[in-house]
Amino acid sequence: MIATLIRREFLEHVTSLRLSVLLIMTTGLLVTSAAYFSARYDSTTTQSPFVRPGASQGLVDKDGKTNLMMAPCTGFGLHRALSPLGFLAGAGEREFPDLVMVAPHGLKSIQRETKTGEAFEPAAPADWAYLIGVILSFGAGLLTYRSVSGERRDGTLAQVLANPVPKSMPLLAKYLAALLALAFVLTFAMASGVLTLIILGKVPLGGDDWMKLSLFWGTSILYLSFFVLLGLLSSVAGRSPMMSAAGFLLNWTLLVFIIPNLGGIIAGFDHTVLPPREISAMEQAISARYPEPPGTTLQQSSVIMLEREDASEALLIQHFHAMCGQVGTGERFARLSPSAVYAYAAEATAGGGLPRLIQFVDNAVRYRKGLFQAMLDADRSDPSSQHIYIPYRCGGNVFSPRNVDLGPAKEFRDLPPSSGESLLAAMWDLLLLGVYNLLAFAVAFTWFLRQDVAALPGE
Repeated sequence: MIATLIRREFLEHVTSLRLSVLLIMTTGLLVTSAAYFSARYDSTTTQSPFVRPGASQGLVDKDGKTNLMMAPCTGFGLHRALSPLGFLAGAGEREFPDLVMVAPHGLKSIQRETKTGEAFEPAAPADWAYLIGVILSFGAGLLTYRSVSGERRDGTLAQVLANPVPKSMPLLAKYLAALLALAFVLTFAMASGVLTLIILGKVPLGGDDWMKLSLFWGTSILYLSFFVLLGLLSSVAGRSPMMSAAGFLLNWTLLVFIIPNLGGIIAGFDHTVLPPREISAMEQAISARYPEPPGTTLQQSSVIMLEREDASEALLIQHFHAMCGQVGTGERFARLSPSAVYAYAAEATAGGGLPRLIQFVDNAVRYRKGLFQAMLDADRSDPSSQHIYIPYRCGGNVFSPRNVDLGPAKEFRDLPPSSGESLLAAMWDLLLLGVYNLLAFAVAFTWFLRQDVAALPGE
């Protein structure tokens, strides 16, 4: 009996104009988003190498060697690697820092690289998580808002329950049929988008990326399941299809737009991030904390200046983590909405978001320290050097003039997380989505089981 009910409901959805419009709209937008990302990925990866030389011809020459004597006054940029799955969830790709300016003796800044072309783009691209989070969640309401209230008004629900079936079975069939219809739309649209990427051939998708795509699909189904249940709950609670639609629209607006956007406002009340004026004053105080008295030898001056650089780097990292903590405050509030939870889970799946940014900066710090230590070790092997590294001072024989190959220490590696790491990063958000589904399921079915299915007077 349950199979018959599901088949009837599913065929009704598949043959409806609503699902056809939803399919065409979702597919078109996902394909367009994929094509836009493909062009942007190609231009970014060809124009922005991970290590960009500074004004002093760079730390590493074309032969892969480093001039140790010139290194103290050499700066360069480390770029955050663009994930090939950024089209899934691009949140933060346009706002989060993607460049760390580095000298061998310390990090100089964490910033967003200014790209002239972005200023002239007609509109910001929408990623798949946003499109699915808005369009298909609304589509879930379109498919379900009149499922119960409409059939109760027409009297067909009472006829179904006149048969020897459990009272919960019609609602379960409506839930499964609507979720299957949305899964069909999602699968077709995602397959079309991925096919577009393959045809264009600009974005390399490896075996691990297919695992992440599968994880994203499953996360999206879990998210859409909640809004199917929300639509059924609105239909159960509404006295008429019009009231059911109004109830769903109100809740949908609250969960998809209002609560997630309130997260940014709540984050503004977190005052752990110091204002720029105080940061500047703390930077100036570092010199006073590590004074260089008259008569200081070169060796002593080197130690003092390196201590200043270490303190400046520590202040920069502290300020960075304070800003990340502020963003985290807003995200914790926004997780009251399943839409925000879905967005954060999608970011983790695609290898983006706040955890990825923190990983990038941590990788830059480790790289800088390893590079500096490799340079000191190479200098010690030169008997003509005084073995004195002075930041921003080049020339003379205080540091080795040799050109050396620093080996693996010269290579900055900032690889996107694996599928296993992505699943682990998204685990808590996936569990929270599961909790939201259980709550919506319990409320919708409990309300339905306690409700009289007969048409209300005046309907």
